[in-house]
Amino acid sequence: MSRALHIELKKISAERSSLACRRPDGTATWSRLDSFYPLHDLAHFAVESELGLRRGFFGLIADGWQLDNFAERGFAARLPAESFLAENLVGTIERLGDDLSPPEFATALTNSLAAQNLPPFRVLSADELARIRATRAALIARWRALPVGETLRLDFPLDD
Repeated sequence: MSRALHIELKKISAERSSLACRRPDGTATWSRLDSFYPLHDLAHFAVESELGLRRGFFGLIADGWQLDNFAERGFAARLPAESFLAENLVGTIERLGDDLSPPEFATALTNSLAAQNLPPFRVLSADELARIRATRAALIARWRALPVGETLRLDFPLDD
């Protein structure tokens, strides 16, 4: 059986939600979110699951980090490099959406990483970028269609 981080994103109201994550060992973390974060977290799920990133947001949660840790002062200094990459990938997708070709996306991502003194990342293939975009779009559609009071459940795959 493959291991997974169980994710529950609950729509409390149009403006509020909560994120709960249960690790394979049974421990959990949760937090209330404002309206920006569900779509951002779904973008993280799409990027990290499609590219197999295991040290991004959901990988860190699976490793035992608490959701509250991400709001702590000075927290960024403790993040692994892959977390910065995941955040930049998500940010580039959120800012530029579906309008860029893989080389244009690579340039935008490289510029974003360079602005933070981070090394460039490889050019994503057209297939990788299409899968990320399709997964993100499908998750956002599911979230938007979800009635208030209901929960979107996802499993983030983890390496065995």
